[in-house]
Amino acid sequence: MSEIGVNFFCERHDADFVIDIPLSSNCQIADVAFSDFHEVTWRPPTGIPLSDCLGANTTLSVGVVPALDDGECSAGRLWLDTIHVR
Repeated sequence: MSEIGVNFFCERHDADFVIDIPLSSNCQIADVAFSDFHEVTWRPPTGIPLSDCLGANTTLSVGVVPALDDGECSAGRLWLDTIHVR
């Protein structure tokens, strides 16, 4: 199953925080707490708290993380109705 990946990148501290939310074929609402985000695992941890990044120059990105084997590709549509950041 595919997931939707939400990423905060903090340029000042060169830190990435992510969370993956499982997708379904039906409409869904997902509430995610900032405390659920974690540093990416594909590079060494910075030890910077997410709260420090949210107070700095931070980029938010949202994208689909498909479950694919090597060489496979996919296509589809993702409709995001509303995103609230509180």
